[in-house]
Amino acid sequence: MDSEQLQKNIKSGTVAPVYLITGNEQYQIDELHQLFASLIPPEEQGFNLAQYDMATTPIEEAVAAARDLPFMGERRVIIANRADFLAANGAKTKVEHNVTELKEYVTNPEPTSVLVLFVPASKLDGRKKVVKALKKAAVVVETEQLSPGALRQRIDSFLKQNNATFADQQVRQLFMNRVGNELTTVMAGLTKLVLLARSNDGVITQNAVTGMIPANLEENVFDLTDAVLRGQGGNALQIYQNLIAQREEPVRINAVLLGQFRLLLQVAILKRNGYDQGSIVKTLKVHPYRVKLALQHVSHLPFKGLIRGYHELLTIDERLKTTQQDPELLFQMFLMRVIPVQSK
Repeated sequence: MDSEQLQKNIKSGTVAPVYLITGNEQYQIDELHQLFASLIPPEEQGFNLAQYDMATTPIEEAVAAARDLPFMGERRVIIANRADFLAANGAKTKVEHNVTELKEYVTNPEPTSVLVLFVPASKLDGRKKVVKALKKAAVVVETEQLSPGALRQRIDSFLKQNNATFADQQVRQLFMNRVGNELTTVMAGLTKLVLLARSNDGVITQNAVTGMIPANLEENVFDLTDAVLRGQGGNALQIYQNLIAQREEPVRINAVLLGQFRLLLQVAILKRNGYDQGSIVKTLKVHPYRVKLALQHVSHLPFKGLIRGYHELLTIDERLKTTQQDPELLFQMFLMRVIPVQSK
């Protein structure tokens, strides 16, 4: 089950005695914390809502709290955060957890309690008996990165709730380029823009996006790639120097640039084999806008130039990791070798 379905279930009155929440998508995790807390009226939360940190507290304390009857209310909610001891590769702590207590509880939970275990990992340790018991008895909810379609729906829903809209599709795409696909980052940026848009009849403009949402590394490297592909060596070098001035790691810059060239090569190969834009998106599982731009580039770029650029970046990656050569000098050498090939 995903977090959206869980919210629908609980809001409709379907509440289970035990939940197991996995994953690291912080925005969804925060939403679920608020959702479970809302099961207890504000005036009762002081004695019927309890939270424990499993990194410092043994699980048996949370289980004991779950066994208690609610005080002057219908139910208790007990939230156990950072339950790494259930993860396949969880963080090590000095706390010893009596998992037998938890296993016994989930097989016969208190009907007036809701025990919620948050595991900050995508994979549980399926070898453990307690995990097997939880999978059988609990409602398991995964918080993970949303698909492009689901993310678009989240954005549209938030905009509708706040009577806001992007000025046009280009502004929307600019926003997406800057915030990426992480829901936490998307919603933080969108909240700022919606507040600003209230003084502009709810319209989010390009100036608002560029002024409020800083360009991320991926967007800067996209501009860097574009300059290289267009044979604009001076512009490419300026962007690179700006990234270094912003304290971006040369290895990371090169890795993102390498990823861009890898995508261009993949798109070029698939295009040669008769794939259209939709088929390429489905095959590579990347954002349609990235594929659209890649197709525009590869339509006028020599295939050999892309291969050479990719191999040059692989060489730079190795030298950055194994030698003390100056990163800017390596990049300048890359421009000298690649741009003449691609601009013919």
